[in-house]
Amino acid sequence: MRAFVVCLLACALFLPALAEDALVTPDQPAYVTKMAQEQLDLALATDPGTRIEKLAAASDQRVRELKAALDAKQANLIAPLAHAFMRLVLEGIEPILTQSEQQGLDLTGSLTRAERLARRHPLVLEELSLQAAPEIETLFQKTLESAKRHLATLRAALSRAKKQRGATGLPDQGSDDDGVEPGTGGQEEGLGFDLGELKKPSSGGSSGDDRRSGRGD
Repeated sequence: MRAFVVCLLACALFLPALAEDALVTPDQPAYVTKMAQEQLDLALATDPGTRIEKLAAASDQRVRELKAALDAKQANLIAPLAHAFMRLVLEGIEPILTQSEQQGLDLTGSLTRAERLARRHPLVLEELSLQAAPEIETLFQKTLESAKRHLATLRAALSRAKKQRGATGLPDQGSDDDGVEPGTGGQEEGLGFDLGELKKPSSGGSSGDDRRSGRGD
């Protein structure tokens, strides 16, 4: 047990930029270290606001990994990553939101930052579902619906938090608008790739709807 704790501490001290320098995917040996660091960060996040932000960052990583797995045609990684994303947002973040509101905690800043990441996920997942093979399209649709529900839940909680701050006379901790509209192109915050690239047609010039409609042919 002591060796395991020492290993986790080493990850936190010496590899803090592992996930930032390059996307580490589940098929790479370094992924074990990445996940150990992620779990340690979550374990050390004791206050609700920090924990929400850590979970939001982790869910964003799962979306990036889903895209990488689909691009690399690694079908065996799709289901575990999709389920991990849904667990993070539905079983990780949302119970904290409920408990925090019951306790009257002000999490406006953390909710704003979490919403900035979450607003990209439905668009990305919808575009990826058009590229997915028929056998995993249902899973992508389920993941997409989870992302949409989670975004709606975050926005509702953020709206209530801002109203509460206004009622108590406290200044707003930040806007939920970071100045970048989803889907307009440009390097999207947190995802590490250009959403505009997802909308480019294939080399044959067919759109996503054309690809989907042609599956039954």
